[in-house]
Amino acid sequence: MEKGGGRFIGDAVLPAAAAQLAVHLRDTDNLRAVAPDRFPAALARVYGVNNQIHFAREGNGRTNREVVSMLAAHNGFRVDWTVVKGAMNDRISRQAVITGSMAGYEAMFQVITRPTDRPRATAATPNPGDRGPAQRPIHLTGEDSAYGPRVDGPRHRGPRA
Repeated sequence: MEKGGGRFIGDAVLPAAAAQLAVHLRDTDNLRAVAPDRFPAALARVYGVNNQIHFAREGNGRTNREVVSMLAAHNGFRVDWTVVKGAMNDRISRQAVITGSMAGYEAMFQVITRPTDRPRATAATPNPGDRGPAQRPIHLTGEDSAYGPRVDGPRHRGPRA
């Protein structure tokens, strides 16, 4: 898939990239286990990988920013997207594709990510409305866990009975 003359991740590596992102989120308990000083870099990794695994032609950037903003909010942080202009974000994204490095995203998120007064959710103090494992995001690692049910493929329509 292409946009603006640049290709997104190839179809052959999309499942591996999605699995990498899912493992990162699982291993960090949706970033809850990340130290506050490392949070912007961890959030940048989520944004960077998710930015490359586009599944539709339009709306991916807006959706990715909203997902990342919500993930930040649940962890006691705020992302100020007004600081980043579209051309800057596009340049950082292209550089990440060319180099395979998240350094540009990490630098960007160091600037745009700030702690809030809201306490961070932890495993002991879940996010408001979190009703436990059945309500947590589905992960793509191929096994059931506390983070959600295994996803078998495009026919998956919810938790297995």
